Amino acid sequence: MLLFGCATNSPVTPGNTCDVTKYQPLAVGKWWVYERVVDLGSGAVETDSFVIDRSTKAGDKTVFFVQRFTNGTLQSTLESTVSNGQLLEMIPGMFNNLLTPKDCQCPDARGAVLSCATSLPGVRGSRPADSILVVDGDGNPLTVITQYRWSTAGSHTDGIYGQLSTTVLQPAPQLATSIRTVNIAISDSVVIVDPPNASFTNGKRVMAGLTVVSRTYLFGVGLLTESLNQEYESMDSPSGPRKTVFTRRLRSYGTR
Repeated sequence: MLLFGCATNSPVTPGNTCDVTKYQPLAVGKWWVYERVVDLGSGAVETDSFVIDRSTKAGDKTVFFVQRFTNGTLQSTLESTVSNGQLLEMIPGMFNNLLTPKDCQCPDARGAVLSCATSLPGVRGSRPADSILVVDGDGNPLTVITQYRWSTAGSHTDGIYGQLSTTVLQPAPQLATSIRTVNIAISDSVVIVDPPNASFTNGKRVMAGLTVVSRTYLFGVGLLTESLNQEYESMDSPSGPRKTVFTRRLRSYGTR
């Protein structure tokens, strides 16, 4: 179902110049409310809301602090900024699926989630993660040194709002308003570095994951839709990978 606005003959864009600050406007007081469907059999629907609570200067950049709520309960606060024509945010992955707070001190992967290029600049990182208590072959407990590593890749496509036949949004934008869709793939893993005989409960020394994210940004409004499909190995269960799948759609937006 599509709420029709006033159509125009040409896309509503900032002229011929792409500007990520127009596709994801950042200003204190801006807010967005989303309907999120969790697609793991239950089809549960929840309400996610985002509000830019405050900002600070970091060198020549302004960093915005975005509060995330689920069904009205504060879940976390994220940082968002624009640098060199790129929107920089936390990248979802094995330890943060954007739904639940992390249960470890594993550092967040950060990088570009929107730019004016046809492809996103990749991110590669490797940092120490939490030490994990495991049991060796003789039943002796070992505290192992672990390493968290990740890499990303992504691409963009352009279009107009009128192509999105399932979007219901208030205030309703013009059908020719420009959109940018970005597809991001995040590969990450946790590796036991030392001692050499240690392994996770599932018998492995490496736990790997893959997260695929698709986001559509609407000119003048911000993030319009988002889907996330994540699958990663469990360090404590050999029964199979864990999965997170959801779709998020913007329903209303404004400035308080």
